[in-house]
This record gives sequence, structure tokens and C-alpha cells, in this order.
Amino acid sequence: MATCLTLNEVPKGGTARAYKGANGKVQMVHFKYWEPFINYFRFYHQIDDHNRKRHPPIYLEEIWTTQW
Repeated sequence: MATCLTLNEVPKGGTARAYKGANGKVQMVHFKYWEPFINYFRFYHQIDDHNRKRHPPIYLEEIWTTQW
């Protein structure tokens, strides 16, 4: 990914995470994703959709032939 994309932060790729700090209080951390990661999270569903259409489910009872 690093050879075709830059490792810059994406301006609209901001997110926030909450976690418990050492003192037990919940703290929010705001950060921006780098370009390869934001592209992954934006477009990974397209690969799933393609694979779902390309690889139909296998029904063994329809594929296996028997002599019974």
C-alpha cells in the first residue's frame, strides 16, 4: 500500500476513540487516519460484494452424485 499511496493524514478521515485512562476516567482521543487506512475502511465492502457474487455457495447435495 505504501508504494501507491502517501502516508499523509486525510483531512476528512477524523475519528475518535474512548478509553479508560490510568486514573479510571474515560478519555476521548481524536485522530486522523492515514490515506491507506481510510481507503481500506471506505472500500473494503466492494471486495466483499464482488466475492459474494463471484463465489456462489456450495451445496454438496447438488454437486455430489450417488448411485442410490
